[in-house]
Amino acid sequence: MVEDEKKQEFIKEQYSQYWEMLRQHTAFSWQIPALAVVAVIFFLGLDPNRLSEWTQTPLVPAIAFLVLSLFIGVMLIHHRRNLLFVNRYEQALIELEKRYGQEIEVHHSQISPKLKGWQRISSSASLSAFLLLLAISLLTASIYFFIILLAL
Repeated sequence: MVEDEKKQEFIKEQYSQYWEMLRQHTAFSWQIPALAVVAVIFFLGLDPNRLSEWTQTPLVPAIAFLVLSLFIGVMLIHHRRNLLFVNRYEQALIELEKRYGQEIEVHHSQISPKLKGWQRISSSASLSAFLLLLAISLLTASIYFFIILLAL
């Protein structure tokens, strides 16, 4: 009896660490779009009076948008890597439950089979989609300015 309580307490502690890690990762991940917005606003705000002249000197915006898109791409990779780490940790917890015969089955509310449609979409998946779209948009802007550069 004492042995079962120790096993159950051990698994509960692992879940506690798992949720703390997931909470911390989510907090860090949601700082990524804030950094991206700050970077874009900083770039656009360097000299707002010269924005209309970008088509005459397209090299600077082409390189700047390329760098911004690469920055966002790196942040997306970092976010996805952390999600992979969290998923592996969750799988390890499931293995611990199986090994010790203690099934607690504490899962994130967004993976509940009762949820349907938009309710089932996690904030992490939304963030991944946002970062991907932002990186593609910035890369498209960069390509646009490179094309203008070649046309000059």
